[in-house]
Amino acid sequence: KKGLTSHVTLLLHSGEMGAGPPSACCSSQQTASMQPALGKYAHMRIIAVNDVYMLDNFPQLKSLIKEYSRDIKASNVITTLAGDFLAPSLLSSLDFGFGMIQVLNRLPMDYLCFGNHDGNDLPYEKLVSRISEFKGTWLNSNMPDFAPELSSFAIRNIQPDDLTEPPLQVGLLGLCIGGSKYPAMYRDEAFGGAHRTMQDVVIAAEEMAENCLLKHPGLGAVIPITHQDMPEDLELAGKGLFPVIVAGHDHDPMLEAHSETGCQVVKAGQDATQAAIIDLVWTRRNSKPVVHVTFKPVADFDPDPALAKHVEQLNQPVRELEQAVLYELAPGEQFSSVGASFHDVTMARKLASAVRDCLMADAAVVNSGAVRGNKDYDETIAYGDLKKECPYPSSVVVAQIPFAVMRDAIQLSRQNWTSSPPKEANSALQIDDRMEISENNIITKLNNLEVGDMKNGEDTLFDVAVDTYFLKKNTVFKEYCTKHPDRVPPADAGRPLLPILVEYFCKEMWMKLMENAGGHTIHRKSRFSVAVKDAFLSFDTGCTGKLGIDELKTAVRASLGEKLSSNIMVELMLQQVDKTGKGEILESDLKEAMRKIFRAM
Repeated sequence: KKGLTSHVTLLLHSGEMGAGPPSACCSSQQTASMQPALGKYAHMRIIAVNDVYMLDNFPQLKSLIKEYSRDIKASNVITTLAGDFLAPSLLSSLDFGFGMIQVLNRLPMDYLCFGNHDGNDLPYEKLVSRISEFKGTWLNSNMPDFAPELSSFAIRNIQPDDLTEPPLQVGLLGLCIGGSKYPAMYRDEAFGGAHRTMQDVVIAAEEMAENCLLKHPGLGAVIPITHQDMPEDLELAGKGLFPVIVAGHDHDPMLEAHSETGCQVVKAGQDATQAAIIDLVWTRRNSKPVVHVTFKPVADFDPDPALAKHVEQLNQPVRELEQAVLYELAPGEQFSSVGASFHDVTMARKLASAVRDCLMADAAVVNSGAVRGNKDYDETIAYGDLKKECPYPSSVVVAQIPFAVMRDAIQLSRQNWTSSPPKEANSALQIDDRMEISENNIITKLNNLEVGDMKNGEDTLFDVAVDTYFLKKNTVFKEYCTKHPDRVPPADAGRPLLPILVEYFCKEMWMKLMENAGGHTIHRKSRFSVAVKDAFLSFDTGCTGKLGIDELKTAVRASLGEKLSSNIMVELMLQQVDKTGKGEILESDLKEAMRKIFRAM
């Protein structure tokens, strides 16, 4: 695979099928107003990005779009985003993708498709809200049961150079990784459950291309926007149906051509640090387009001032979170991460337990090298503390792992601890509070079960939250993953550790608030609904039947104290329960959310 970090131009004559891969040449003189071919009939330009998890580069991207839209008809320039933009990121854990959609509308972004994280990491209700807010075209060509119904393809009219000629039509598809090849990719509730009937991208793309051509004979081209791995994109390129595939999912800039069809697969790379400028030129109406691809860093452009100001405002919650207290220790409660690489530490156990509960797993492990704060805690834990404890962008998945594998993997990871004298072990696995371990570092309980109580003994499968890096590094885990790939989600299906921890502590605040307001009878199934109703009525001081941010803040301050009632934490609590995005909570919303939280925790 070619990682392209420089300004590279590739020329492809799509009509020359079977001629082998195109040649590449560097062009330092390329300009935004360049004319890609002489004698052209029509010219279309695609400005593409993919997998954007931060807002910071969008002001410069807007300037790039403006520059590369000069000297070409406005209708002939489109912008695309090939999936993974609503999650995962720290900001999206705070606003559930609201800020991202606001910025995409201001670019503007014309066409986008789903990425796996958009469905896996975002609650379905929030995803539906984001779809309703987007002003461009959201394409969904391979998830037929997703609601609301989205466009399965779009038709773009490209104006030929000769204005007396009718528009040349181009079809666009949007396809997300899924189907029978990826049984472990999605959580049950991802995309509202619609992932269960997702079609394989290659099969769906062939069907949709045929459908486009049947409904719109004479199309100048059909162009898929995809979110999948490069090998699958090249398989799709080999079908000979498309001049170019505008792709995402891989985070490095990539540009590959199928060896037989010559179809290019273009991936701009993560976070819009650069854009792919894709030019399609038709020399006559019925010809196949000639394709040029250029990668351009957005750093070469000044930020758009208005959008830069808006991005700064949208990022304000992240800055506020830096100082926010997430957890207040009870009298006599203490945590410590001092010496995490030499022995078990209570802070690591707390973090592992938090990950387990938030992801609704049976167990969780964290590696000692990822717990780096080296600090004692006896009052509060702030977000800034978590950043120091867990500085690495770990990706956590929930894999199905038998007890025997867990036992052997943990014992292997701790070998240095049992040597004489004990040695440092950054790769040693720290355990959660429902696991017990012997002096010889052999686990004796998992999910509060001893081996004799497990249904299938040592072979009993457990849902275990674990860092994808250590699934590859720990030799016991690595061997197991090789033998049972169907039980282990791909690394890209994971979530970053810090947003998981923020979500956990926010849910724990809800639990304490509800227990204080509704009494501990809220844990009894027969009293749950009454306890939630009593709590809601006590919060709803205005008797409006709705809870707003001010009422929730008053309740949190009165119940949990000043330290836990920062604006950002109360806002997070509200957003976790607010289904409509209107900044208010109904009693039915509260009841549904509390059922999920109390079941998970």
